[in-house]
Amino acid sequence: MNLLMTRLRSLIWSLVAFSCVLIQWFTFDRGTTTEEILTSLSNFLSYFTIEVNCMLGVWYLLRGLHPRHDWGGGNPAVRLSLSTYGLVTIIVYWLLLSSTEHPEGIRFYANLGLHLVVPLAITVEWWFDRPVQRATWGSWAWALAVPVIYCGYSLVRGSITGWFPYFFVDYPKQGVGLTVAYIAGLFSFFLLLAAGLGVVWNRLAQPSSQATPT
Repeated sequence: MNLLMTRLRSLIWSLVAFSCVLIQWFTFDRGTTTEEILTSLSNFLSYFTIEVNCMLGVWYLLRGLHPRHDWGGGNPAVRLSLSTYGLVTIIVYWLLLSSTEHPEGIRFYANLGLHLVVPLAITVEWWFDRPVQRATWGSWAWALAVPVIYCGYSLVRGSITGWFPYFFVDYPKQGVGLTVAYIAGLFSFFLLLAAGLGVVWNRLAQPSSQATPT
């Protein structure tokens, strides 16, 4: 029964994640010409929120298809990192960005899914699918990998296209010094949050001999 429920929950969350991404895209201002649509798609996929939800969707899909693999209660680096990205998405959006957006209709529900429901679900899943390996400093330090790559990508792409997904990487407007400060603060926030989640993870962790197979 536990294996079946793990599979079912994972496939449902994967469906929700991809559905929200698709709804957001099809209600996005995509333009009309092929060039405009491709540019819009490239911009759309450059938002951290979209990338995080796609990663979560893939993770849940793999976990649903192969629940006995390490997609379950194992690898702390993967699950801590994804949980950190999800919580950062929630915190940054609702504290800094939500006041500038007022989605309506189906877009409202997709926006809620992308910025709250799906990102939060992976951490809630810790309760149902308890960790079986203790997290070390190396486990939560991996949470910096994607943010480092993402910021580098955003800066390089922005310097070429002139378009930046978020104000804190828009160095032509903010200035190099302020942008560096924003990014340094963001990296510190990722690390602190990952470390805090690591403490919670270890409190929930149960020895593999006692863990429920998933």
